[in-house]
Amino acid sequence: MKKSTLSFKLMTLLLCGFLTVSCGDDDEEQLPSLENQLEYFDTIYDLTLGASLDAGATGFSTTNTHHVQAFLLTDVNQNTGAEKVNLVFYTYSLGASSFKTGRFEYANFAGLTLAQRTATYGNKSFFLNSYLVVDLNNDKQLDNTEVVRIASGSVNISGTAPNYTLDCHVVLENGQTLRAQYSGEFIDITNDVVDEDAKANMRKAPSGISSALRAPKSLRVE
Repeated sequence: MKKSTLSFKLMTLLLCGFLTVSCGDDDEEQLPSLENQLEYFDTIYDLTLGASLDAGATGFSTTNTHHVQAFLLTDVNQNTGAEKVNLVFYTYSLGASSFKTGRFEYANFAGLTLAQRTATYGNKSFFLNSYLVVDLNNDKQLDNTEVVRIASGSVNISGTAPNYTLDCHVVLENGQTLRAQYSGEFIDITNDVVDEDAKANMRKAPSGISSALRAPKSLRVE
């Protein structure tokens, strides 16, 4: 009887210890949620607008394997045009026919030949050449000297155009972590303003938004 009681007590202690460690780990890993916000350097920016650009089909060879969609998030004041932060993602979804939502991992092409890039990323959805622009000198304007590129991480995109939810957790080239979440309409600025529908969309977006998203570089370039 004593042996059975001792065994029961030991199992109880082990179970309690396991639960305590598990709960402690969960508490340490849990981060406060964001809602249409961007967090960088312990600063929270309220995101006010999203825009997107459909760059069409591409691939690592003459065969197109991916579809490119660029996304922009900004805290622009739509009355004054002032902004402190832009976040830009160039996402490559697997399948050339149209953009497909999902999870996109950062693609590190550094040191890889075209053949190695194809072997590593040819059958995956990924993002690259993405970056943060942040107003470092507090002049309420963004320029090329304030660009910090993304070096690792992932972005999750869900929804149906033009209404998407974008959620990311990435690390920048300066070693700093960035998190962002945005749900809502992403203004389509794919077409030139010659088109009447595009004109209507551009009226909804502050000036400068269209120039923030550009056609991405070809995957076929070494």
